Amino acid sequence: MSNPVEPLVTWLQALQQIDSETEAEVRLCLLDTLACVAAGKQAPVYAKVKASIAARSATVELGDRALLLGSAAHALDFDDSEILGSTHPSAVLFACLLPLGQARNATPAELCVAYVAGFESIAWFGRVLGYRHYDAGWHATATIGVLGATAACAKLLNLNATHTDAALRIACSFAAGLKKQFGSDTKAIHAGMVAKHAIEVVMLAQAGCTGGAEVWQGATGYFALHAAANPDASDAHRALGEISAFSSVGVVRKAYPCCHYTHRLIDAAKEVARDMNAGDIEAIELEMPAPYYAVVANAAPSTPDQARFSASYCTASALIDGDITLASFSEAALARPAITELLPRVTALPYTCDGLPDLSPDAPDTLHVKRRGGERISIEVVDVRGTRGLPLGETALRTKTAQCCRPAHSGAQVEALVEFCLDDSSRARDRSVQTAPLPFLHV
Repeated sequence: MSNPVEPLVTWLQALQQIDSETEAEVRLCLLDTLACVAAGKQAPVYAKVKASIAARSATVELGDRALLLGSAAHALDFDDSEILGSTHPSAVLFACLLPLGQARNATPAELCVAYVAGFESIAWFGRVLGYRHYDAGWHATATIGVLGATAACAKLLNLNATHTDAALRIACSFAAGLKKQFGSDTKAIHAGMVAKHAIEVVMLAQAGCTGGAEVWQGATGYFALHAAANPDASDAHRALGEISAFSSVGVVRKAYPCCHYTHRLIDAAKEVARDMNAGDIEAIELEMPAPYYAVVANAAPSTPDQARFSASYCTASALIDGDITLASFSEAALARPAITELLPRVTALPYTCDGLPDLSPDAPDTLHVKRRGGERISIEVVDVRGTRGLPLGETALRTKTAQCCRPAHSGAQVEALVEFCLDDSSRARDRSVQTAPLPFLHV
């Protein structure tokens, strides 16, 4: 095929509306993302990014607003993910769509359609590249997310097929980001830069700028370089128009503000903590898939950001406190004697599971806890909370939103946010995104 992405471009052009059930689910994604923004604006990385913008400009331009929103949304790793591309879709998609939508006087309903365009594009590229792309060391939120965000912005601006195709080709040159950055400010900044680049790319394409004629193909094209294998787009092509990735697979909303690869162990630890005091624990073993453990292998984190990517810390903290919350990731929490005493007793047992997709229930986590005196408890967890099997629905998201917004925002502001995100009445559908609750979108 001369242009392997042509079927995706054609599908994007045909997408004009989504059903009410899909829109309702997208609105939950919006609420979840803005809750993460509210919490993330209190994170050090947000202040640093904002200071860098202020140092070079007296005003915050459209792209910089996207940079700030994306960085805030992803700052605490509390934002949703998806398994086909192993990305954090909502952080990058809403970070570009909200400021662009405000500038273009778009409605929330139009944002929802553009979001689906971006999500399905992420899923399309994720199917082509496969989990091997993420496992090779790429931060897919950056490398795949920039293409999904570009597709979303192109849909919001109603770009024609020629300009949409050009925008995706241009976006290839911004497809960069390494998992080696996990545990640092740069991971959150990846999401912000993706959102900023997507806005800039669609503006360039709309103005007539072009991308390479064969940017996708060959040994030095996007697919071969990023997949580290021979890509096959046939499955992705067949899925277009037949299987909605958003409806069938959807997002994985987070119950805990840390890497998803720690969540099954946290659930197991919470179960153990109900019947065992952490001081009675002699040894802990974490049995989990090697590709997943590689992301959370920091056994002795020294900063809150590193702790979010430490299976050892997250498990130990959940055993001590019976839960993981935003407060679990602070300098004070890391320095607790209970943590420093328990962490050395944690041993990881990664096992091989080649060929499986992300967060696969066929590759479970098992927590083994040995009590002083000899009793051994083992708990296997198959499903990740927040997936289709264990959904994080509206009630849980309302609670999460309230937690993320405290103490910076009042109860009335939180209710205004919930109403803006979830009100799909005819009156609400026709209003502009410019009416969004200002405390959550002002940067």
